[in-house]
Amino acid sequence: MKPSEIVNTSTELSKFSKDEALRAAKLEYLTTAKGRTLSPQYWAGLVLIGDTSPIDISTTSHWWIWLIAMTVIALILVFFIRTFKSSKL
Repeated sequence: MKPSEIVNTSTELSKFSKDEALRAAKLEYLTTAKGRTLSPQYWAGLVLIGDTSPIDISTTSHWWIWLIAMTVIALILVFFIRTFKSSKL
């Protein structure tokens, strides 16, 4: 397990607070690490600073808002490109 996988594991433990999830991910890393990767230089640098409340991962998806926003941005971009090209002529 790589140190980057510790972060991925800690976000998967969303039922815990962030500090508890990071601790559990570090302990899981230590059970699977072998050789040099057991050294604290591989895992001790991952510290939590700030809010320790659990990450709320909602299952509702607002894909349609993103679709509308991207369509509007694309239309504005096309408008400005056409305006720029016509003013060059």
